[in-house]
Amino acid sequence: MIAHTPDGANPAWYDDLIVRPGVAGIATIANLAVTLDGRVAIDGRSSGIGSRLDRHLMFRLRAWADCVLVGAKTWRTEPVATPLPAELIPGRRSRGQADQPRFAIAAGRTAIDVGSAARVTLSERPLVFATRPSGQPDAADWAEVIPIERRHSLAAIVRHLSTRCGVGRLLVEGGPHLLTSALRADLVDELFLTIGPRLIGGSQLTLTAGARLNRPCDLISVYAHDSELFCRYRVRRPSP
Repeated sequence: MIAHTPDGANPAWYDDLIVRPGVAGIATIANLAVTLDGRVAIDGRSSGIGSRLDRHLMFRLRAWADCVLVGAKTWRTEPVATPLPAELIPGRRSRGQADQPRFAIAAGRTAIDVGSAARVTLSERPLVFATRPSGQPDAADWAEVIPIERRHSLAAIVRHLSTRCGVGRLLVEGGPHLLTSALRADLVDELFLTIGPRLIGGSQLTLTAGARLNRPCDLISVYAHDSELFCRYRVRRPSP
């Protein structure tokens, strides 16, 4: 059954999320928006796909998370480092969380600049996970650079966030390469997918960046607003 919300509504669909912890004891969710033909960007950016309601729900998911993990390109091109609205902070405090989630960047070998953090004041320095820390000469001025091995790098990131940073709730926001890597490593417990009501065609990236992947998902809920769909799936673990 699809639940609808009227125009002007301010739904709290994701205010009381319960996600079962997976790898390393962390509950990990992913949140992305796609067009009807599965594209994750319009003219190179994802921010043109979702509506204001999609952004509202994105903040709801961030309010759930201890940490928001993004890829290098997403950090560079999207307005990622935006603080939560003030009305979401009391709920975090009641759960013993910091006022704002910490941001982490899976940089790999890509050099990272201050990006969207330059436009805001972050409560904590972002974490930059890099396979070549020496290739991040500028990041040390505004972030904490953490070396990781290229092999199994995402698993190493999750372990670090769990054991060193006390992260119990992780939100992966993309892009599609990071999502695909997380799915392949069986790190994603639930997927929140916004489907925007438009077709764009062309050669824009798809949700899994064109990679071959087979991960069955179980639908938990779906909401509709003004022809836009907001889907929540549980990602099945591969059989042993």
